[in-house]
Amino acid sequence: MNKQDELWKAAIEEFFTEFLELFYPELIPRIDFNKKFDFLDKDLPKLFPQAKEINRKADRIVKIPLKGGTFQWLIIHIEVQGYKDKDFARRMFTYYYRLADRYNVPIAALVIYSDDNKSNRVDKYESKCLNTRLLYEFDTYVIADHTEEEYESMDNPFAIILQTALMGIKRNKKDEELLEMKMQLLRNLLEKGYARKQINRITTFIIEYVRFTKPEFNRKFDKQSEELFKNRKNMGIIETVIKYRSEEAREQGLEQGLEQGLEQGIEQGLEQGSKLWETLKVFEVKIQSIFKSLNSKVDLEVVSLILDIRESALEEINEKIKLAQQKKLIKRIAKIRKQIDAQYTLNLLKIDLVKLLLEFKLTEKTIAALLNYPLTFIKKIKKMNDE
Repeated sequence: MNKQDELWKAAIEEFFTEFLELFYPELIPRIDFNKKFDFLDKDLPKLFPQAKEINRKADRIVKIPLKGGTFQWLIIHIEVQGYKDKDFARRMFTYYYRLADRYNVPIAALVIYSDDNKSNRVDKYESKCLNTRLLYEFDTYVIADHTEEEYESMDNPFAIILQTALMGIKRNKKDEELLEMKMQLLRNLLEKGYARKQINRITTFIIEYVRFTKPEFNRKFDKQSEELFKNRKNMGIIETVIKYRSEEAREQGLEQGLEQGLEQGIEQGLEQGSKLWETLKVFEVKIQSIFKSLNSKVDLEVVSLILDIRESALEEINEKIKLAQQKKLIKRIAKIRKQIDAQYTLNLLKIDLVKLLLEFKLTEKTIAALLNYPLTFIKKIKKMNDE
């Protein structure tokens, strides 16, 4: 499954109530919100045992609980389609009859077209044999048929998801224009006054759905978005920036590690080098994110939640590693990076990182929290260091 498919599947699940309010407002009064929506992904292999590609598509099948009536629930089949598929209409019908056969409940289907190729659009499946005719029609929604102004006027978080996808359809724009479009989306997001969690999730979608061509625009976006979110209670942007930079670090680490392995001409160095660079870069991004959050006076509870680090560990880092020491630590990490060669192992890197943090007088528990290493390993290195 590609990245955009993953983002769509996550967005539909996380904003499913808002999704229904946007596309099926007439259904809302009939839904029993005391019960949970059931996403039937686990049932797909049973419905399509031969379809190896089924989990790679941005489709969701959702069981919706209903209030009293003939049926206790119904099913909505959702597809996000962004490319030409000559068998698509038949696949939609296949979903329908297999779901109907398995569950015997009312079924609705919606296709969201996420591209601008009008030849891709179908809204029905037809089949005829002699005097027998079959017609299966389903709902469709074409993102490109609506304007940015229309999406901005909708007071619904899922509308911003759709507006972001519209930005993706216009991807031929230069990075400068794309940066302004992303920032405008963030400004609109803040003006809507949504909850912190909603802002967090939508910001993730905005950052990852359409990426910049030039890496320097990632940094420009980070800086501008940080300014935009400064002094606001909603700090969801921190998580998305950290996530983006972590992925960037992994990609860079893999590339540099492979390059180094090739230069050494050692096959083992390819795998080892990539792991070393990835481990070091992810740690570096984590440290920089902590320092950035602490220096910006972000609430420790929020930072703890986002970075999954104990609040007490953050308090210790804040107390013991001031601005001058922070710069020193970052330089020392860069120095370790220069040591990496074909003979430098992952275990040596772990030992060096523990020793480095011990120099800054951090406790064993805080080091374990930062590096995600067992406490026994940290204690062992400390004992060796003290001897």
